[in-house]
Amino acid sequence: MTDFRKKSLHYLFSRVLMRSGICQFMTFRTHGYRLRFYPTDLSAELWYNPDSRASDNRLISAYLKPGDCYIDVGANIGSTVIAGAVEVGLRGRVLAVEPHPRIFRYMLKNIELNGLKNVTSMNIALAAEPGSASFSDYKSDDLNHIESEGIGALDVKLSTLDSLADAFHSIDLLKIDVEGFEAQVLAGARETLSKTNAIYIEIADRFLRNYGSSAREVLGTLQAAGFHILRWTSETLLEEIFGDFLQFHEIEDVLAVRSVDQARNRLAPAISVK
Repeated sequence: MTDFRKKSLHYLFSRVLMRSGICQFMTFRTHGYRLRFYPTDLSAELWYNPDSRASDNRLISAYLKPGDCYIDVGANIGSTVIAGAVEVGLRGRVLAVEPHPRIFRYMLKNIELNGLKNVTSMNIALAAEPGSASFSDYKSDDLNHIESEGIGALDVKLSTLDSLADAFHSIDLLKIDVEGFEAQVLAGARETLSKTNAIYIEIADRFLRNYGSSAREVLGTLQAAGFHILRWTSETLLEEIFGDFLQFHEIEDVLAVRSVDQARNRLAPAISVK
């Protein structure tokens, strides 16, 4: 049986498990830690394909060191939170931010499942200013987002990253994945950016446009704040780009760093930086 056929069958079986509710009694191992199979798309994806999202976990695990500070904005079920918390250890600090209340509960349970004591979790959305907003509640949970039209199934509280990260003296890695709301998160994080060494951020023009933003704007903001932009050119290679943001794929994750040399030293040998 081909790998494609196997993955297709596993995908269909994952849907059966989700609809039956049996999945919530199952746990599985991926990327060196355990997750519960909650009825979410991301849980199912990692269950039927444990190597999924390997580049994210590879980068977070390679970049972070014991004692580091890591902030995860858009933490979902906690897979990248756990990857970071394991690396920074008990001397390190992790702040996990997830706005959707149901997904937030799943994240807390996954953190507990792995016995982690170094994570502070916040059930809140981040924006340019404090307030409140409408939030979606789609079955495709990894695509839930702030509703640009203001009509959503949920009401969520808004805060700024500056207010949440005020107590952090420095931040070694900041991860942002908020389905197109990245520009607004950065607008509320000016002080935070000044004390952050690296930012791992999703860039998706079609999502950014929903909020009147673009890849050019987001990456320009990071460059103006003194960051160099690194993009994936293979599964284990990052390469610096210089201002040409028109050739981006539909969705990309980039690493913005203060120092290319420091990033190169931190990521080696798992990831090379050109």
